Amino acid sequence: MATGLIASEAASDVQTVLTTATTPIAIGVVYALARSAEPHLPVWLRRLVLGSAVPPRHDQ
Repeated sequence: MATGLIASEAASDVQTVLTTATTPIAIGVVYALARSAEPHLPVWLRRLVLGSAVPPRHDQ
């Protein structure tokens, strides 16, 4: 749907730039929300959504 705000030739470039800029921000927001909800989730759901529920041990 064209709104006439930008030239139709530039629309594809603008969409690419906006997608590239907003994707990492959206992923970061979802990850932060998941981490804040982590203590309230059952262990099986934590493992499914966030990976292992056990912190790594580097002393081995």
